Amino acid sequence: MGITRSITGFFGKSPLDEPAKIKSDTEKHGTTLLRPPSSGPLKKKEAWWALKPEVAARTHLFSGLDAEIAEKVTRRVHTGRIRSIKMPESIRVFFILLSRKDLTADFIAEVLNNAPDVPAEISSYIMTNAGASTGEAPKSSAEWKALLENCNLKETVHEIFTLQAKKLMTSPPHMDWFDTGALWDHSLATALATEHLATMFRFGNPLLAYATALFHDLGHRVVAWTMQAEIPDDYEPPIHLVRHLCNNLHEEAGMLVAKAWKLPEAMAQVIGNHHSENNSQDKLAALWAILQVADQSVLRCGHGEIEAPERKPLLECESTKYLHISDDNAESLLGPIPGLAISATI
Repeated sequence: MGITRSITGFFGKSPLDEPAKIKSDTEKHGTTLLRPPSSGPLKKKEAWWALKPEVAARTHLFSGLDAEIAEKVTRRVHTGRIRSIKMPESIRVFFILLSRKDLTADFIAEVLNNAPDVPAEISSYIMTNAGASTGEAPKSSAEWKALLENCNLKETVHEIFTLQAKKLMTSPPHMDWFDTGALWDHSLATALATEHLATMFRFGNPLLAYATALFHDLGHRVVAWTMQAEIPDDYEPPIHLVRHLCNNLHEEAGMLVAKAWKLPEAMAQVIGNHHSENNSQDKLAALWAILQVADQSVLRCGHGEIEAPERKPLLECESTKYLHISDDNAESLLGPIPGLAISATI
């Protein structure tokens, strides 16, 4: 179970070594539609992944119904017709917390008071940690502040994002052939590793890094759910088809949902490019590199991994070089990550 399950459950070959995907954005209905790199609409059996040389060699894996499913799902992602997960307003309001590096009891209390409906699990967590009886939830900023002053603010905000991310990432519907629990295990482990690295490299807002990592693989969930719409009720897709589509489409699908949810732009961009090569020179480059190293480190932890995907050595990855991680400092920087990965599944 845990990390072992997450790696063997649905993670296949990492797209890290593949060329960066060519993306162009078209604004429509308030979201960004990611179009395939072609001069016109896709024709029958011309899904964009089949046109990429390094992917075309693997298309022999699909035939008949599987090929039809692959084409339809690819087309849906690249035209923005995905099956998404609704972001409740009661959750959306908490992303305001990412706008400030230094969180105070006053600010958090104001955010909680302005939330249309604070989820019961959050109220219960705060009241329990403040030593208050778990009765009626506070009804004013002053009442929330009084509780928060008796809590560890960092841990409280962590728990707010963790509880809500888990709710969104593991929400129904569930597919027998896709392990949402495994996806959550990996997401939480990567978030803990990302925050660790963000702190080590003095990234300006470790909470932003943590929250971004919680949702970095959201696209896997979205692609699987979109696949469900194209699969006959009595058919279970083979694991290599699920892995292929999720691995190749989850960045685009994740960015579509991140933009529809109106997440901070930094989160949306990194979610949509966390396996791609990074050509950015702005502050997003640091967040991208930190998340990518954390993600790849968690995947390489092993923990009983049965079928180890072929991956280049971590120290040869572009993101590792960007952060100047080498043989000399790798142990001090990356050494704690296996322990963090294990703690995420306990």
